[in-house]
Amino acid sequence: MLIAVNKQNQYCLADRAGPEEEYFCPACFKPVLLRRGQIKVSHFAHQQRSGCSFLAEGETTTHLRGKLSLFRYFSTFGQVEIEPVLKEIGQRPDLLLVDQNESRLAIEYQCSPLSVKRLHERNAGYQKLGLRVLWLLGPRYLQRRLSGEMIARYLSANQSLWFFVSDCRQFVVQDQFCKVDFQRLHFRQRTFAQPALTDLLGKETAKQGTFQPGIVSVDRQRTKLTLLMLQGRVPVEVVDYLYQRGHRLDQIPDWCLLGQQFGLIVPNWQFRLIFILLLEKYSNQIINWPTLQYRLHRYFYPSYQFWQTALDQVLAELVAGGYLQEEHGQIKVKKLPKFR
Repeated sequence: MLIAVNKQNQYCLADRAGPEEEYFCPACFKPVLLRRGQIKVSHFAHQQRSGCSFLAEGETTTHLRGKLSLFRYFSTFGQVEIEPVLKEIGQRPDLLLVDQNESRLAIEYQCSPLSVKRLHERNAGYQKLGLRVLWLLGPRYLQRRLSGEMIARYLSANQSLWFFVSDCRQFVVQDQFCKVDFQRLHFRQRTFAQPALTDLLGKETAKQGTFQPGIVSVDRQRTKLTLLMLQGRVPVEVVDYLYQRGHRLDQIPDWCLLGQQFGLIVPNWQFRLIFILLLEKYSNQIINWPTLQYRLHRYFYPSYQFWQTALDQVLAELVAGGYLQEEHGQIKVKKLPKFR
């Protein structure tokens, strides 16, 4: 940890602490040691493993150095507390920013792996206090090819993923994620030396153009899908269901092969095919859109919080194509994309 209290109950940063004083953990109030070295960032550590639930011992140099850099950086936007104890929820964010409008923002610099369960617990704690939280991922995350599920965990309010590289003190943002079947994940990446707070909170970055992965070739996608089918790499139940309905997988509508939606557990072609088959099943009825959404949301990552927006975009695409008519949450099928 980077901060402790002395006998006068004053908070002290490790890089400014005197070695002759005694220091205590601000959470459990047990003695801590000041550790300094030529390589390791100055920090405090418990004299013994105390079971203090607020603190994570064994922080890496990258995490400690990054936290100090972020403390100095965010101090330009308002009053910043480093490692404040939030006793109401039993948590201690890396930083807590109170800006000029008295709005509070918890800032977490995540350099090591974190389970989905723990991430949800921490987010739920901040939500309980009405705190917004900004997750900044460390350089190890930036160097890896992250899975779609991992990206979905950390997406901010405008579907951006932020990194902080402490060695060069640079921020990196990835956004506008889209996944074309049989291709690698596409996204836009930019580097900032000193982004504005509005950038980090997603109020400005989304306005700076739209990234497109390129034109999707329907014929190429159909050939790839047919090859998968011949290799036995397509779920058997999908092939069988289509056969029972009088369809073939290699003849699915072109519309099914044009998807670019990020956040899906299944390929875009499979998700769009399921969408069409559900509409086909209820084609003679007025379909309640929220009910259909409930049927379809299971095909997204559980941690992907933007699935409703994604479904609304697919609905809008079908309405614009003249396939559906939608009014006040009720859908009527006019026609369906045709199988070849």
